[in-house]
Parts: sequence; C-alpha cells; structure tokens
Amino acid sequence: MEILIMRHALAIRFPWLLVLCFVLPGSVAVAAQPFTLVIQRNVSCNHGEVGGSLSIAGTEVARTLELPWRNNEQKISRVPAGSYAARIRADGDLGWRVELIGVPDRENIQLHVGNYPRHTVGCVLIGTDITSTDGTCALKQSKPAMARLAQAMANASGNGVSSQPLDIRVVIKD
Repeated sequence: MEILIMRHALAIRFPWLLVLCFVLPGSVAVAAQPFTLVIQRNVSCNHGEVGGSLSIAGTEVARTLELPWRNNEQKISRVPAGSYAARIRADGDLGWRVELIGVPDRENIQLHVGNYPRHTVGCVLIGTDITSTDGTCALKQSKPAMARLAQAMANASGNGVSSQPLDIRVVIKD
C-alpha cells in the first residue's frame, strides 16, 4: 500500500493540515474539478463600502465586504468587477485564503478573514452576515465563514482532500 501525504483545504490557521491517505496499488488519484466562486455586490454602505454574497454553483456560501471604489488604487480601493483566476494560500498570519491572480494594476488581492473595513487593504472580507451600525457596515463571524468557504470549495472540486492543483475562477459582479 502506497502512502501519500496530501494537503487538506480546511486548514484555517495552519499553513497546511497534512493528512495521510492510503491508496491501494493500481488506484488513481481523482483530479479536482474546476469551479467558480461568484461575488455579487448588492449592499451599499454609507461610507462607500460595498457588501455582497459569495456563491458556488448557485448556493450562497458567505457574505462579503469590500472598500469603496477609489479608481483601483492599490490598498485603498475595492477590486474591479471581472473574472479572475485564483489559488489557495496558507502562508503568513492570515492563514488559509484565496488569492486572485491577474487583477489589473493590483497584486496580493485576497479573500480572507476580517469583520470591518479597517481589516482590509483592498481585499475581499468574508463573513456569515452583513450588519450596519449608523451606516457603517461590518461582517459577522468571519472565521466560521472561511471554514464554510473552504468546505464548499473542497466539495465543489470533487476531490476534498487533494494534492492536485485546483482550477479556481472568481467572478466579481457589480
């Protein structure tokens, strides 16, 4: 019996949770299926922030919060609407997250934990619900929402525990 060490997509605070997987001789690892995360912006806040819903295959998985539009300026503006390739990252203090690739004139744009606009520098924050106090928007339960997103992505890939690269698209709609 061959032993493979595989990465598990649910590692939230650890670089990668290693899982031992036993593969019988002659069996083949299943390739991950491509999938798309869709962010539909649909909530306007008093200070220009925008909230939205994040779905996979038509099912809402989380709510989102982004900074106001400021001409796509690095670290102070939300991401332009569009379709982007994405990858999983798990390095550094932010833990498990999704990074967008190919955002025009931007780099290091991620979907990550955070509850308030001050928790982002142009990235997309993830939570379970959007709240508003005096017109200031915030997210609830960001860490549980990221865990739910990771599980939904594992399910959508058809290969929940995988050493295979994932083919991820993120579509952001105004």
